[in-house]
Amino acid sequence: MTETTVKRREYIQKWRREHKEHILEVQRRWRESPGVRERIRASGRRSHEKYRDERNKRQHARRQHPDYNQMFEQQNGLCAICKKPETSIDSRSGKPKQLALDHDHITGKIRGLLCQKHNIGLGCFDDDPVLMEDAASYVQEHRDLQRFESMLNVT
Repeated sequence: MTETTVKRREYIQKWRREHKEHILEVQRRWRESPGVRERIRASGRRSHEKYRDERNKRQHARRQHPDYNQMFEQQNGLCAICKKPETSIDSRSGKPKQLALDHDHITGKIRGLLCQKHNIGLGCFDDDPVLMEDAASYVQEHRDLQRFESMLNVT
């Protein structure tokens, strides 16, 4: 952070501390102004409807993909990584979610079906095998270190 940014941030924080009552009064007047609650609710509804529509499109595309059922049978309904069934529960239906249709983001080619946890995990690593290997090495290093330390403490 630059020195100017730090000074500006400190100035804003100081001003807010010194003018707390004024800020609260402005917020109160805004909340009490006509139509605010309706605007907030409408905004939330629009946001929720947009999210719901996008989610429904993804789910529909997954169900309609010609290879989904064949891949599901080939994988015995299990995640291609952990070899376990989906455990994430759909909050609306209370039923387990469908396995996610995993694809390569560069080529668009379908790779397999994954549980939500591993599909999100791959996304967090940007589908980068080198980054995943680095993460695996990191975890293994610390696991080995813990084993070594526990061996030293046992004696």
